[in-house]
Amino acid sequence: MLAVLVGLLAGVLAGMLGVGGGFVVVPFLAWGQTAAQLSSAVALGAVAVLPIVMLSALQHWAAFIGRPSERALVRQMLLPVALSAALAALIAALLPGRVLTGLFAVIVGAVALSGLFGVAPALLKRLRPVKRRWLPWLPPACIIGAGGGIIGAGGGYLAVPYLTVCRGQPVHLAIHQSAVLSLAAISGASVTAGVRILLQGGAALTVSTPELRTLACLILGGMIGVLIGQAVAARLPATRLKFIFHVYLLLLSAHMLVHAVV
Repeated sequence: MLAVLVGLLAGVLAGMLGVGGGFVVVPFLAWGQTAAQLSSAVALGAVAVLPIVMLSALQHWAAFIGRPSERALVRQMLLPVALSAALAALIAALLPGRVLTGLFAVIVGAVALSGLFGVAPALLKRLRPVKRRWLPWLPPACIIGAGGGIIGAGGGYLAVPYLTVCRGQPVHLAIHQSAVLSLAAISGASVTAGVRILLQGGAALTVSTPELRTLACLILGGMIGVLIGQAVAARLPATRLKFIFHVYLLLLSAHMLVHAVV
């Protein structure tokens, strides 16, 4: 029942905000485990979130399929996002557990603070000249994919600010586009997890029967949550949910940081 509720929350967030849901699912799978086991939680989280994000992407895609320029923008970003997410997921699997946990905590904390204080647009504007000077060859889509793949999230926390600030997309349209880009990121990370299992004969990820049931419950709750999130998004502003979500992320960041150090 707890797994269904966690999946439900992830699905609601995916349906309303266009994010992948990894910020909810990965900590749930990692709860009570050592820092060294976080890479397995990240990989399993990507697999669990994939069906949820797939349904969310289908729902959001319908919102801008009739807009050629917006559709073309997303299409040109899909492949770089997927490839960079797959590579980032591989790097995450090779990182020491404490390093990955600390990295997770820092990223989640930065997202929480930027969301609570609304500094993401201003920060992104300041970083744009730095990126042009030092990383002119790196497409922004690769940064979005890598940011999602390394922690088992969809990258929506990067996609929405980029699309609104740098590409001038309205917020509601950026959320729709972010959901589709999150599917590309989660797909890339899931492919990496599958390859790890095949190459290492299952040693990379040991999945027990209870864990399989947990994944199934997460997916079930998430699929229902996407439909609820879509219905709520059509009627209510997402401001309050965003606030609650960012407070949750801030607490999660503090917990993961302690987990990495202690």
